[in-house]
Amino acid sequence: MGSLYKRGKVYYANLVVNGKRVRRRIGESRKMAEKVLRDLEAKATRQQFDLDIPDGTLEQVFFEFIEYSKTNNSPSTTRRYKNVIANFEIFLHLHHRQVKKVSHVDLAMIEQYKRFRRDVDPRKIELPDDLPHRVAPNKLRAKPSTINYELKTLKSIFGFGCKHNLCRANPLDGIRYLKVIKDAEPRFLSADECRRLLDAADKRAHQMGKTKLTLGVDVGNARARRLYESLGWQRMKDLRGPNGEDDGVYLYKLID
Repeated sequence: MGSLYKRGKVYYANLVVNGKRVRRRIGESRKMAEKVLRDLEAKATRQQFDLDIPDGTLEQVFFEFIEYSKTNNSPSTTRRYKNVIANFEIFLHLHHRQVKKVSHVDLAMIEQYKRFRRDVDPRKIELPDDLPHRVAPNKLRAKPSTINYELKTLKSIFGFGCKHNLCRANPLDGIRYLKVIKDAEPRFLSADECRRLLDAADKRAHQMGKTKLTLGVDVGNARARRLYESLGWQRMKDLRGPNGEDDGVYLYKLID
């Protein structure tokens, strides 16, 4: 009726009760795992099995999600997920070391995590030697877009846990993401401004600037072409593809 499988050093029981798949994390002992499986099968036979979803641990949910990601995603995606989990576990170690279960995580804690990632310089964090995570020396405070990515990733991880009966609820349901202010649109110098810039430059800067402005720019986008033309850039000979076809890419220059 049931079976055992092993992930890392930990044994899990897997069985189907009333058409519903149930998994239980047991431990590292094979004998104990076999005993627990027999007990679960006996309860299922006597219709005494408790189908309530367990209050899963963070360690178990994170481990199962990474194993799932290794199978279904690219290594680079899995590394990004691991980095998100590492940031969250560092936060928990520093501020909520007693939190071990998913049910202990709430929105107030997530709000604190958002402030932690936004305000705390990770290079100044002192971590104990027994913590497996380390902070890269070039790591900086997280931008709002990065924090939002981490929140969405954590929400997906806990959603995975709920879907696979590893936890009862997603603690990030209802979370508010940070407002991201987009960078201002870049301003391009007009032809007249470029000429005045060259006139004011010293000999070396004048030569470098004139070289960049006269070598030309490959433009293959209609919107970009209109932008360059409105700024006074001159359209030169069309670039052709390897077989002489028009590939829609044009060469522009500012001055002769």
